[in-house]
Amino acid sequence: MANSVLQHLFPNGNFILSHLHHSADRVHSLGLVLYNIVNEKSADKRKELLDHSARLHREAIAESKLLFETLSKNLITPFDREDIFAIGSGLKSISSKTDSLIRYIEQNKCDSENTGLMELTSSFNQASTAMTQIVHGLEHVRQYKKTHSAVLNMKEQIAHIGDICEISMVQCFDEIESIKLILINIDLYIYFDTLSEKLKELGQIAEGFIVKYA
Repeated sequence: MANSVLQHLFPNGNFILSHLHHSADRVHSLGLVLYNIVNEKSADKRKELLDHSARLHREAIAESKLLFETLSKNLITPFDREDIFAIGSGLKSISSKTDSLIRYIEQNKCDSENTGLMELTSSFNQASTAMTQIVHGLEHVRQYKKTHSAVLNMKEQIAHIGDICEISMVQCFDEIESIKLILINIDLYIYFDTLSEKLKELGQIAEGFIVKYA
């Protein structure tokens, strides 16, 4: 009886962290799918990548659900409940937005010929890699130098995405005559801008972790 009460009050913190790790890994994998689908010319392989994106997104949503259920059932968490919830919600939002972007790219047959798209997907892939390192690093937050280095790297990529969007927007209007293609490109830049903001929010939370726990 006593043991069951203690298990309820003091949950396995690694279980909560594992949900965050798995969610971050799915986002990272979605970043790779995004990069690959833009550089892929084969319709069959693009279809495979699209299906893989949907699978990763479902898995990310499932991990988020398990995380939120675990938080709701336990009184004690390895970090502040609000911080864990914010990271979990951020990862869920990024995975959904990335999957939507991949579907938009396939629907409109966007590829490396779209102004700035190749650079944008490359920078987002690097930013999502840094984000995964950040989330995994929270387990060892006292070794803050690696986590802080990943935060700085992610910030650099986010800034680069903003610069590419701005430059590409100007080039888009100067070089493209088709109104439809201009509107498609603008939608792409809006997608990347939204994803950058979500990644930036996660970086701010991670910096807060370093201040609190390191």
